[in-house]
Amino acid sequence: MALFVNFQQSWTISTLSLSSAPSKTAAETFALVFADLREGRLKPVVHGTFPLDEAAAAHTLLESRATFGKIVLTV
Repeated sequence: MALFVNFQQSWTISTLSLSSAPSKTAAETFALVFADLREGRLKPVVHGTFPLDEAAAAHTLLESRATFGKIVLTV
């Protein structure tokens, strides 16, 4: 499939769940993740940005399953 050719050499983190980790471990892990974001080692994929008053439209877009990346609501 042509779509997957672009991603063959990409690394992806699909899920980060710390709900069962002890709070100290979770806090330390989040600190490391946010440090990587600040330093540019992690780059989130953003599909689109919506003002908060357009949250319904953003939700409709998510339900359509036509997004690739995250939807960001701004205040």
